[in-house]
Amino acid sequence: MSLSRRTLVRGLGASVLGASTLVGCRTDDPSKPTDPASGEGPPTDAAPEDPLRIALVTTSLGPVGDVRRQVEDAVAEGIREINYDGGVFGRDVELFDPHVVEHADEDLGAVAKELGPDGEGASALILAVDDAQLVDALPDIAATGMVILSPTSSSTRVRAEGGDAGLLFRLAPTQEAVATVLVEEAVGTDPKDRGGEPGTIAFLGTDDEASNDLRDQLVAQGRPKGAKLVLEKTYGEGELGDVAGRARAIAKAKPAMLVLTGGAETTDLLRALHTEIADDRGRPEIEIAVRLVGPAVRDHAQDHLPKDALSGASGLQAGGPVPETFRLWMLNRDSSLLELGPPGMAAATQAYDSLALICLAARQAQSLEGATIAGAVPGVLTGSEECTSLEACTTELSSQQQVGETPSIAYRCASGDLALGEDRDLVSGQLRSFDYSESGAIGSPQATDFELAGD
Repeated sequence: MSLSRRTLVRGLGASVLGASTLVGCRTDDPSKPTDPASGEGPPTDAAPEDPLRIALVTTSLGPVGDVRRQVEDAVAEGIREINYDGGVFGRDVELFDPHVVEHADEDLGAVAKELGPDGEGASALILAVDDAQLVDALPDIAATGMVILSPTSSSTRVRAEGGDAGLLFRLAPTQEAVATVLVEEAVGTDPKDRGGEPGTIAFLGTDDEASNDLRDQLVAQGRPKGAKLVLEKTYGEGELGDVAGRARAIAKAKPAMLVLTGGAETTDLLRALHTEIADDRGRPEIEIAVRLVGPAVRDHAQDHLPKDALSGASGLQAGGPVPETFRLWMLNRDSSLLELGPPGMAAATQAYDSLALICLAARQAQSLEGATIAGAVPGVLTGSEECTSLEACTTELSSQQQVGETPSIAYRCASGDLALGEDRDLVSGQLRSFDYSESGAIGSPQATDFELAGD
């Protein structure tokens, strides 16, 4: 395995968006010289002599692989921003070339060891891989001593298995959070004349870690609230099988809510389900609240679905509303994201925030040690001085340290308002909810808040 480092600095090109500043983002011309007074300035006596080095591991596999380019682009944008503002410790932050996982049996522990302090020298790791791989490899990854931030990990089994040595932070809502929102909605449905019994849920999803964990969490979160699964089926990625048969089974179960986690193949299921439950005039005889989750959130405007196939349907995706400036930045880096429509920013804000939190925590702690950086991350979100952009936060830290104050900032994430629990997972935050038009066109996302019981 050949690994090499690269630093993404001013040569990445200027944004086309002018000079406005938004939460977690900045659009100044990166070709201008850095003004130390507005950023980091020269290293202080307490600052490490070496630069902060960050490794990035992504995957081409499964649902997480579908958002690989968003993760990589957002992290690269964050590096451009932080280095334009003077870097960390007065030096440019070095971002290693992304290591892309191509095989499900790849040894992530070995990859992390080569990237970490005893190999290439990274202090931190941004990790966006399938949770099934992460569960098995987490102890070996944590043994490297790098602080680990994941913009995509969501399975509760990752925490249940343990082994992260207090180094893993997850910025995506867990499947427990997603299930909580869905269960509350299912229990509160109005059966009217054609709807299913409130709290009844049908689940049809792909056989992967995140989807299976969501199914299990729907059971766990639903039981005390009177919700239950009346149908649960999984299938291999892209292998929906007997679509008409699946549609008949769903119609027979007559759930109040149908949860789908698949990919493009869900289009066929939606069409078949409409055929199954429609009367002679093409109107649904049964009202089912369809909820498309994660990879299933997509635009159906070009799929020519029947008029009422998405009546009452909505999509649910991790993260709060994407700031418009951030969205335009991402499209400027990769215009093909435009084809994905509003869901195309999946995992992007979380990836950007992962990079931002690493840099701000290292800066505040004045350290390159992974454990020390990890210890500083929670404080970066809850300090005394609120800052609503990466630029403002670095400026505030510089000002505090120059006058001898104990550094204390509260970074407001691009992913929206969020709070970490003692296990370093989100206990409150936001999900993006999408509605659909009669033509199947997906609408702009709206924020849906969630809050879990603390540890």
